[in-house]
Amino acid sequence: MSLAPACYGKAAFDTHAQALRQMNRQRFRRRRGYGRVETYRCHICGYWHLGSNAL
Repeated sequence: MSLAPACYGKAAFDTHAQALRQMNRQRFRRRRGYGRVETYRCHICGYWHLGSNAL
């Protein structure tokens, strides 16, 4: 499983934007635990994507 999956593109990002925001709130609320989610800004399209541990 790749740590940096291919660019999903803006359309795919928009479909997951709401879930991504919720996961970000969980990540900032608790640093450790089962709700941790990694995100990174895509260098291809500039949008935020989920990390490998969210798959």
